[in-house]
Amino acid sequence: MTDTQNIFFILLRSGLWTKAPALDTFPTKLVGTKLDNVKIDWAEMLQIARSHGLTSIIADAIELLPEQLRPPKAILFNFLSTKLRNESLHSHFNSTIAKLDEAFSREGLPFVLLKGQGVAANYPKPTSRHCGDIDVYIGREYVEKAEELVMRIYPNAIAELDSKHHKHINIGDIELELHFLIDFFNLKKYDKIFQQWTKESVDAHFFDAVLPTWSCEGRDIKLLPATYNLLFLMHHSLRHLMGSGVGLRQCCDLAMFLHKEHQNIDTKEFAYYLKALKLEGVWRQFAQICTSCLGLPAEELPMSEGVAQDSKLLEDIMISGNFGRNKAGRRSHFAKPYLSRKCHSFVSATKRVKQLYSLFPDYVRIHYMGFFVVGIKTIFKDILKD
Repeated sequence: MTDTQNIFFILLRSGLWTKAPALDTFPTKLVGTKLDNVKIDWAEMLQIARSHGLTSIIADAIELLPEQLRPPKAILFNFLSTKLRNESLHSHFNSTIAKLDEAFSREGLPFVLLKGQGVAANYPKPTSRHCGDIDVYIGREYVEKAEELVMRIYPNAIAELDSKHHKHINIGDIELELHFLIDFFNLKKYDKIFQQWTKESVDAHFFDAVLPTWSCEGRDIKLLPATYNLLFLMHHSLRHLMGSGVGLRQCCDLAMFLHKEHQNIDTKEFAYYLKALKLEGVWRQFAQICTSCLGLPAEELPMSEGVAQDSKLLEDIMISGNFGRNKAGRRSHFAKPYLSRKCHSFVSATKRVKQLYSLFPDYVRIHYMGFFVVGIKTIFKDILKD
């Protein structure tokens, strides 16, 4: 890594844990009021932070630096202005979540918050986590009523094309996803295991007091059970990783979640589903990043045996950026004819499999098999439809 990248991780750990950076870990030294042999490219630092959705957290760390170690004023302004905008967004997101939860409750509809603000609550400074969208799980039975309710509350909302597991609605400047599935696996054998776990751990407790909650604007917002949530957060990141890529923000979410919830993780249950869903190798890679790169204490891992000793996954994450933001031309194929797009997806998926196979072969195999089977079925279905 370059000096800038090394210092980026020093600042990232500082911002995550709200502790002043250890100056003796900098790959340079302070002599009087000047830095000796410094090679910090602050413009590159800002670019790295932005591409991983971590600008506000790095801004927190910069505020803890001595004056002489801080970036030039123009760069500093970019960091701090982003942080202020993000804090404002958090207030907006929280009030929207509370409003929706109250409305859903009044109509007798379930409302379980996924990721997002519920994960931000695990951070020492929740408002420093980058805001994305609002994901709510309501189950397949209630999804139509939930969509109708949202459209009544927000008459100018725009309903977009549905995905495989959620309905997408734009409510002003917020993207709302109403999930009828929390997550999925492409191969039926593994998806059946995961969906059954969902029914037992989440669906069965839509309307009782079993699910954990997060206090938001006077509302107790339901969240996923800790053990289930840990595996979901990891697998959600993994699905993006297998596609366009995933950023450090998702790794930070995992680390902060484990720090806050490690005592509530059922180790035996977690180990069972890791094995059943072929995710043991995946866990070892993400656990390595959480501890070695992000500073999570190893004792806060529910399973520390066999954790990876290298950072090969980190190398891929650094190249990809948040949801593949650093990859050039990642959407250029969308305008191509149907079969050309499908061929492009197949070639891209095959390349991705080759890149990641050595890290967690068991999962990559079932992912690729599922991708191929679903892809072929989709092509035939679309051809027959036309």
